[in-house]
Amino acid sequence: MKILENKKGAKLNLLSSLILFCIGGVLYYYYDYRASAIFTMVVSAICAVFCLKKIFQESFILIEDDGFVIKKAGRQAKFYFADIKGVYTKIVEKKSGVEILVVSFGRAKFDLELIRGLMYHAGESDASLPNIYEKSIYEIRSIIKEKLENFNSKQA
Repeated sequence: MKILENKKGAKLNLLSSLILFCIGGVLYYYYDYRASAIFTMVVSAICAVFCLKKIFQESFILIEDDGFVIKKAGRQAKFYFADIKGVYTKIVEKKSGVEILVVSFGRAKFDLELIRGLMYHAGESDASLPNIYEKSIYEIRSIIKEKLENFNSKQA
């Protein structure tokens, strides 16, 4: 199962950048705001370039029977279920109820260089997945947990 990165925010920011660029053009040509209008147009053009980069980069989680692949921009890594002890959610801030999805690896199988840029280091042998995908962390957790249990039952 392939879960794509949510790009809704980048698309809305691109639209906002284009509107701001048009407003800068109107200010330059009709209202004679020369320097500030040019600054507005340059900043909005730079923002639009970064939004387009984000929209067209390929980022996803591919959950397979033996593990899952995370691809983000140019980096890609596969994490095997044989190396994973468990998957759970953890409350980070109690007041606002912010939760993260944590993947717990065995101590010998945890590679900090492998997760860099793809997941966040969340403990001695834990890493957390960023909440940037089209499905919620609860859906992703249940899918990974189900595949992990199926993998463990086949191994036993």
